[in-house]
Amino acid sequence: MYGIVIQADVTRAKYVQICNALTKELKLPEDQQIVPEGITEGGFKIIGGSYSKTCIFNDGRLYKSVRHNVGNWPEIPIDVMLDWKDDNTILFNRNAIISFEPKVSKRTINWTQIEIDIIADVFDKHVNPQK
Repeated sequence: MYGIVIQADVTRAKYVQICNALTKELKLPEDQQIVPEGITEGGFKIIGGSYSKTCIFNDGRLYKSVRHNVGNWPEIPIDVMLDWKDDNTILFNRNAIISFEPKVSKRTINWTQIEIDIIADVFDKHVNPQK
């Protein structure tokens, strides 16, 4: 598990920006994207292409996510990327620690160290902009 201390509040809108940046920086195919995941621990997942939209590991589709282990993640609407785009509700308060716990289904290739480094770098740039 990895984590960073954030220097500014992270709103839902900022989290959407982070997901969009992750999609770009991880160079996902056009039919895939990173979105907030509707799971109690909070986090994000890849959807589209051969990836499942649910966290059901045995449905035969691929599943790849990163959990934050916050325990109080909000319910995720169907159109989360649009619904959260301008939402200034705070998800993480300043000085909180955001953890990153990679998760995959059995048939999915694990997150690589390069991908984990990209994820940490994207979060760091978005939540600690003065660096």
